[in-house]
Amino acid sequence: MCEFKRKGLAMPDYNPPEVKPFTVDEALRIFEASGPFYGVLFTTQAALALRPGEAISLFVDDFDFERGTVLVQRNAYRKER
Repeated sequence: MCEFKRKGLAMPDYNPPEVKPFTVDEALRIFEASGPFYGVLFTTQAALALRPGEAISLFVDDFDFERGTVLVQRNAYRKER
């Protein structure tokens, strides 16, 4: 039988790759290249920090332009039961 020694346990070294975020100019080029529908969708998602399901489930009535607010109350993702 193999003997278990707790001291022999260790987490492997992990060196995550360096991730470079998009610059503002790069993001704008992506939004423009996405076309009218997806460009608006991606811009809204980025500006409001929304998950994809939240962004695509927004209705016009969710935007209060007088107060400058957005009410996120739905998500397009539904789990199958």
